[in-house]
Amino acid sequence: ESERARSEQFRIERVRQQYVISRGILKQLLARYMDARPEAIKFERSEYGKPYVVGEGETNGVVFNISHSGNKLAVAIGFRQELGVDIEQWKKSFPFSDLVKRSFAEEEIEFWDTLPEHARQKAFYDLWTRKESFVKAVGRGISLGLDQCVTSNQQSVCFTRVPEIYGQTSEWKLIDLEMPEGYSGALTVRNTR
Repeated sequence: ESERARSEQFRIERVRQQYVISRGILKQLLARYMDARPEAIKFERSEYGKPYVVGEGETNGVVFNISHSGNKLAVAIGFRQELGVDIEQWKKSFPFSDLVKRSFAEEEIEFWDTLPEHARQKAFYDLWTRKESFVKAVGRGISLGLDQCVTSNQQSVCFTRVPEIYGQTSEWKLIDLEMPEGYSGALTVRNTR
């Protein structure tokens, strides 16, 4: 019932349909891992809005995160670990520079300033989705401050700094997702080994 109510809050029909379809897909996927009926799976949100499974039956330690942008959906499912996923469709006209200066760490801004104009769009979305996947993994969202987690700009993608409260950078695995042209995506998982 709460999901129906939430879907009715979306005024744009396309957005409402995307919400309903993505919830249906998510529930079908989770049901396989939880040995549950999709309709029995219920969600709640943490203090900062991160969804998690509650309700009937045992969750079996299954955790998830979801992201959608444009007509793409990404679902990450894990077992008793922190994870976050983010995908973004590139917007053609967007004030990248303003957001970079407000949301990126000093070393990322310096990297940004060295890029030629034609490379900035992809670089922005790659950096943005990496950061978003981290703040979603820890369940804080952008309220954490995107400048608090810093990623490498090298071939080997990793975190070079995370807030002290979340441990060492070596505790976090960062993966750039293979996406079609015009999209960027990243997955962050806390190493359990």
